[in-house]
Amino acid sequence: MRQQLQGALEKSAATAFTPPTIGMERVPLTIPRAEQEAAAKTIIEAAAQAGGSATKGLPNDSGFNVLVLIPGSGEAAFRDTLSRLGAAPPPPAAASPDESLHLEIVLAAPQ
Repeated sequence: MRQQLQGALEKSAATAFTPPTIGMERVPLTIPRAEQEAAAKTIIEAAAQAGGSATKGLPNDSGFNVLVLIPGSGEAAFRDTLSRLGAAPPPPAAASPDESLHLEIVLAAPQ
């Protein structure tokens, strides 16, 4: 009886709760070094407007990263900002408006 109850609870929990995201999606943006600060500011502001947050990482040889966490409900508007900055077309939208989207925006200078 205990095993049946445990099995039923596990199945119920698996369907009721969204599993955690292990990794984050990397979005490369090729932007001249002189324009990267402005692009990062645009990304951070867009994340805040989408109901999320973003933070700029430490610089490296070619640029830096911006880590973003936004709710699925703000994904479309945020991805529109990314595409205006030159990002590739987005993958399919989040499964639900309550699902969080984790992105690593990689700003790099042209080679």
